Amino acid sequence: MASLVVSTSGSEEQYRAAYNQAIPQIVSEAQAAGKHGAYVDTSSLTTADLADTLHPNDTATRTWQTPSTAASRPRTAPGG
Repeated sequence: MASLVVSTSGSEEQYRAAYNQAIPQIVSEAQAAGKHGAYVDTSSLTTADLADTLHPNDTATRTWQTPSTAASRPRTAPGG
């Protein structure tokens, strides 16, 4: 799971802070319950990193794609 990226859309941006504050705890609780996954912090992205009002451009996506891709891969063994 990831934090929400910055947005230039007022209807989206108004919810970002509350979501981003809550999501690390939700991920921690899921991990404690034995679920696999990780938290990806996208807070370093700025409006200059957006392709439109909401979505990161290709360059920005590559900055956090590797950790999120690794987090989403199923694990076949502990630590695997």
